[in-house]
Amino acid sequence: MKNLYFALSGTAISIFGWMITLGAASRYISSTELGVCYLVFVLSAVGLALTSIGGRSAVISLAEDHRFQGKLTMDQPPVTVKAVTVALLVLAIGLLIWGHDMIMPGTVFGELKWVILLVILMEMVTGSGLSTFAGLGRFRTAGVLHGLKGIFSVAASLLVLVMGFGFEGFLWSLVFTGVCMTILVWYSIPVRFSFSFELPTMRQVTSASSMLYLAYLVSILSVKSAEGMIVVLSGAAALAVYGNALLLPTLLIRMFEAVRPFILDTPGDMARSGQYISMRTTSAVIAVMAGLLMVFAHPLTLMIFGETYLPCVPITRLLCFWVVLSLVNYFLVIYSIDTGQIRKVLGVNGLGFAVAITGNWFLIPEFGVTGAALALTLTSFLTILISLLILSSGRVLSVSGLVVSFYKSILPLFALCAALQATAPGLNHSMLYWVLFVLSMLGLKAVPVQDFKSAVRTMRYGMDTGSHAAG
Repeated sequence: MKNLYFALSGTAISIFGWMITLGAASRYISSTELGVCYLVFVLSAVGLALTSIGGRSAVISLAEDHRFQGKLTMDQPPVTVKAVTVALLVLAIGLLIWGHDMIMPGTVFGELKWVILLVILMEMVTGSGLSTFAGLGRFRTAGVLHGLKGIFSVAASLLVLVMGFGFEGFLWSLVFTGVCMTILVWYSIPVRFSFSFELPTMRQVTSASSMLYLAYLVSILSVKSAEGMIVVLSGAAALAVYGNALLLPTLLIRMFEAVRPFILDTPGDMARSGQYISMRTTSAVIAVMAGLLMVFAHPLTLMIFGETYLPCVPITRLLCFWVVLSLVNYFLVIYSIDTGQIRKVLGVNGLGFAVAITGNWFLIPEFGVTGAALALTLTSFLTILISLLILSSGRVLSVSGLVVSFYKSILPLFALCAALQATAPGLNHSMLYWVLFVLSMLGLKAVPVQDFKSAVRTMRYGMDTGSHAAG
């Protein structure tokens, strides 16, 4: 259990630290400057996804091999692939920022473009290091490092903002946090890295993970395309509203990611047996938490970001609903990959990317930032339906069983979101809506008692495995 506690505690500290950091930034810098910060975070996230080739499968698999074989070296080509990719990508982003400033001087990045590039570099290097701990089974160390990142972020950003250093000082505080975390992360990894330039082996590594890498990359681009198109169509200030609105739903995603290593050992077995235990239980729990965030969206937004960003509230509620949709879609993707349908997953993600781009192009000019949230929600709903059809056609899963598991959590949450959006009630009435939402889930038996017991056994097995591996 200690591994889980460390993972959850570290993630919670990191998330709340990041909320305090961005809450302070929302009060001390302009909305346009905050929007530029969010654009930097988008570039960092996409960059981290681009550098994951050979990493999300090959590097972690190699780390697991060393973990069980007792070897503490990683001199294989995936390390070189990641290092070269990071270097090339930073160069490409730097040229992009420089070219943008040359063509459109004084817009978005301005004189701080090289500081922004440093922020992106630090985020990518730190993220690459933290991802290695999953393969090494070092959940406790990863939890501590995530917590330290949240503490460093809060301390550095509050110091520079309160002292009046403004936007530039805030960016330098992110660089400082990145440098500190890079040193701590790479010092904490208990392996010896060396580079190898064996071209045939490197090709083998990249080709082995290429389909999964492309599917993951297209999925990330589908989500992050909204932020880029908001800047293009509505400006950086609009991205500040969207970024703050997305922060609370991100809490749900990060908490799920913290426990994901403990429940991913058996999804294939669940897919073949047709029990759907993991999807039913996790989606129901996240749905209940998403409902609570919908209810408290107004007071939380006011407390964290201030009155200026109250327009975030309806967008936050819609994005909370999207998080649960994306979670259901995530489990369907896991089932599809487990049954050897990676090419179809890539095709579905590609279609989702096209729908997201099209939706953002038409909905953002019409509905503003809310249009981006609508496009994201519609894209997730569409990909879920297509994934169900694919799994059904291959006789992998019963569509009826999945649809039942799907609507028992999603439809009550949709009703809660619609009621809150339509009536804009006070906190007391909002809590009443949430109680009715929970009662409806209980009435529909969204999660039978035996599912909770099975989920607990799965997590305990995952924690025992992780503890043995870490030892």
